[in-house]
Amino acid sequence: VGEAPPHKKVSGLLNSPIELRTDINDPVKEVLWKRTNPNNGKNWQIAKIQNGNSVSRLDDRYNPDSNGRVLAIDKLTKDDNGVYSAEVTLPNGTLVTQTFYVTVYDPVPPVQITQEVKRIGDQCNITLTCSAPSNTSDLSYTWMYRHQDSQNQSTATTGNIMHIELPLDHQDMEYICIVRNPADQKNISVHIEPCSAKMKRNHICGIIPAIVMPAVFGAILWVCWKRSSATSRRGGQNETLKPPVQDT
Repeated sequence: VGEAPPHKKVSGLLNSPIELRTDINDPVKEVLWKRTNPNNGKNWQIAKIQNGNSVSRLDDRYNPDSNGRVLAIDKLTKDDNGVYSAEVTLPNGTLVTQTFYVTVYDPVPPVQITQEVKRIGDQCNITLTCSAPSNTSDLSYTWMYRHQDSQNQSTATTGNIMHIELPLDHQDMEYICIVRNPADQKNISVHIEPCSAKMKRNHICGIIPAIVMPAVFGAILWVCWKRSSATSRRGGQNETLKPPVQDT
């Protein structure tokens, strides 16, 4: 009996298919695919293939291929987590058993990046925070960057927060955050323009309200004063035009 190294780890994505592949390339006589009950450790048969023909399957989600060397499982659920085994009988009667440990993961949720920019002396300090709301701890983060049309380059940062120090007149840059679990990944990018341009624009945006708001307030006061003056004049005219009161 030939025994392969225990538990080849296979990661699957929820509601997606997965393939369990044996390492056997020789002709096979029979393959029994089994699953281990996590409660009592006993195995139950989920598929049987003899001489390349599927003899039995537990249900339609189990699809043998390559004369039974491969087992595809459709529409994974969390109940599919666990240990599977392939008992392969070769034409000479040799029995080879290979086992697989399947873990089903949720898709990576949508990813967001927020950035905070601070000027400290002649340096621009940027903090990028990459977030993907999840209740699990199986997410990992990778950061990459590139200058304009250059190729992506990796960084040493592996957490969800990236700290960057750049000169104020640095080139346009793009940072990419890649969030992954063993079965899925998503990414998002953010454009980092020169800090000098950002600071200048923010300064202008701060000046404009300081100029415009007093002007608007003054215009409102002027309109109110004009209306008040006009009302006063009309009141005086009405008093002049009143007929004298005669004694009876």
